Amino acid sequence: MPWFPAVLYPAAFSALGNDPGVVLRFVTQTVMSPRKVFVIDTKKREVRINGDLKELTAKKFDLLAHLHQHKGVVCSKEELLESSWSGAEAVGDYAITTNNLQQHIRNIRKKIEQDPHNPKFIVTKPSVGYMLNVY
Repeated sequence: MPWFPAVLYPAAFSALGNDPGVVLRFVTQTVMSPRKVFVIDTKKREVRINGDLKELTAKKFDLLAHLHQHKGVVCSKEELLESSWSGAEAVGDYAITTNNLQQHIRNIRKKIEQDPHNPKFIVTKPSVGYMLNVY
């Protein structure tokens, strides 16, 4: 149960020796509004992290949407390639490979992760694929 300023203030005020500055800092650190950290809206094709809109290309959004649809489950590289690239895109000398997938994941991490080198959202499962952790 969260503490509200009206309840917290009198107790903290007396406990901290009548220093309103200390109480004010304590109250602002304790009372937080609940908010989702990671939100993906497939209809608007928007991704928000801590309320901030993150711009992604169509392909990167498709990859992230697939991971989000299967959040908490490891998606194989082959599954991600099939879900985001059609056979028509592998025409001519250019073939879609796992290296292309890795580059797209790397670019998505740059956009959505606080530290792309230590990702919290898109986790690599070595030799298998990727998993989306959202909390």
